[in-house]
Amino acid sequence: MFHGAHRVEGGARDEARSILTTKREIKELRERADDRRTRRSSGCCEEATGLDVTIAAAESAIASLQAELHRQEKAVVGYDLQVDHGGRRGGPRVAEAGTDHARAAQRGRELRAQERRGRTRRGSRSQRIETEQRAADEQLIGGAAAAVRGARDDAGATSRA
Repeated sequence: MFHGAHRVEGGARDEARSILTTKREIKELRERADDRRTRRSSGCCEEATGLDVTIAAAESAIASLQAELHRQEKAVVGYDLQVDHGGRRGGPRVAEAGTDHARAAQRGRELRAQERRGRTRRGSRSQRIETEQRAADEQLIGGAAAAVRGARDDAGATSRA
């Protein structure tokens, strides 16, 4: 291209493109960008869905624990009322619980006494067994010593003869 007396060039021939080529390239770039956006948003949607499920499970667990706590608190209030009213209302239940406690305590004392007696018997048995074992060991050692002495005497008599 010429501009007055000077020659002006507008780029290299190998970089020259047609308008259709440029439009096609722009279209391809837009499609790639849309695909990337779609993939990102679908990954985020899946992650958000997973988090929603986790949150729902946690909320459900919290609600069930709160219901259990409420039930236990009601039971505590009921027991407190029974104890406070003593003989007026709920008295037999409290008296029965006291009787059960007394029986359990007595049974515990009996079991501890039986255990002590058993330990005493086991102790006396083990002492008796140890005493018998010592006597048997002494007999065995004494018998072995006598046999050695007898063999020595026989050997001495044979060597003298």
